[in-house]
Amino acid sequence: MKKLAIAVNVIILVIFNSLGAEEPKISVIVNKENSVKALTLPELKRVFLKQTHTWKNGEVCVPIDWGAAAEIRKRFSKKVFNRVPEEMKDYWIQQNVTNGTTPPPVQKSAKAIMKYVANVPGAISYIYSDDVTGNVKVIAVKGLD
Repeated sequence: MKKLAIAVNVIILVIFNSLGAEEPKISVIVNKENSVKALTLPELKRVFLKQTHTWKNGEVCVPIDWGAAAEIRKRFSKKVFNRVPEEMKDYWIQQNVTNGTTPPPVQKSAKAIMKYVANVPGAISYIYSDDVTGNVKVIAVKGLD
């Protein structure tokens, strides 16, 4: 009977742990003055690959990324590019050699990213939704969820 009680408790713990293990939601953020309200996933991809250079209002797009080891970067890269950050490194080496295009600058924290996006009119990046403050604007991205 004692073994059964232990087994039941273990099963309950596993169930509750898996319920709480949902990954945090990622929000795409832009400068508050940016007029964009939404992007499609292909549009977001083009911005971060530096294939789209300006917003509709003519402002220069300034994508900001996380370091390759950051879990949020791994999730974003997989969802947006269907690649891991290491594969993206190869892409950027090829782009740099071919046409001189460099990867987006990197920041190391949500706080640093928000500060950058808040201060640079054309900036765009991504952070966990729980980290968003009123200093930046969240835009919708169809297909990112």
